[in-house]
Amino acid sequence: MYCDHIFPHVGLPIPLEQQLLQRLPSSEGWYCEEIMRIGSFQVQYIGKSSAGDIHNTSKVMEGSNTFIDLLEIGQDKKQWAIGPVLRPTKKEKNGFPCLDWLDKQPPKSVLYVSYDMLTSFSDEQIKELAMGLELSKQKVIWLLYDPNNTDIYLGADLKRNFEFHAGFEERLDGVGLLVRDWAPQTEILAHSSIGGFLSGCDWTSCVETITMGVPIIAWATHSDHPKNGFLLTEILKIGLIIREWDQKREEVVTASTIDNVVRKLMASEEGDEVRKRAKEMGEAVRQSTEKG
Repeated sequence: MYCDHIFPHVGLPIPLEQQLLQRLPSSEGWYCEEIMRIGSFQVQYIGKSSAGDIHNTSKVMEGSNTFIDLLEIGQDKKQWAIGPVLRPTKKEKNGFPCLDWLDKQPPKSVLYVSYDMLTSFSDEQIKELAMGLELSKQKVIWLLYDPNNTDIYLGADLKRNFEFHAGFEERLDGVGLLVRDWAPQTEILAHSSIGGFLSGCDWTSCVETITMGVPIIAWATHSDHPKNGFLLTEILKIGLIIREWDQKREEVVTASTIDNVVRKLMASEEGDEVRKRAKEMGEAVRQSTEKG
């Protein structure tokens, strides 16, 4: 909907302030070959519904922007915003040690770090991320796996062995937790000890963190993620950004940059304000679903 600053179906300007439009992430470098293949498969079904379309969003998430209304005008069919569509959270722990660990942490004290299945960092970037998290001196739960080396269909144990700076895992013990397998993200974000989410900003994660009232640190790497992150950080103002999409995105993000942003969210007055807005938005989204 943000494409080229013009709403594609009706040729109308996007209802955003000009200053924000000028900072909107470009589309350059969004899509890798795998994303293009998936998109080519899906595009054959776009626009073929007769009754209308459903969207995993809500009027609360959309804010003052009227993208859903513009879609309805441009396509001349009904558009339903039925979000948030989430997997139901369960009260029982279901054998996940990470949830037991979170139970022992103070409220809003833990940063959750996780990426989607299509994101894979280089060894150098993983080391910088680990050093940045350690430098920040914040509690962290880090869901760390490599999507390119794990066959989720065959169940093959091909997980990548990450190499951290000397002593990192030993020093993490007690103040952080590495999770090297699937974990229940919705339950993690809903936990009272979570105070922030470092994410690649896939839309599912955005919907979950908005709904749970958790502020985000946006670190987009591909597809729609840069503009999802822009929505949360610049428009809704419920997060901070690691690095602008158009600024040296091929370079490794340094440990000092990661440290600074994590501290800003988790241990500063600015971070407290962001967290307050995220909490208020989460409450509003949840209330909107209760009303039906």
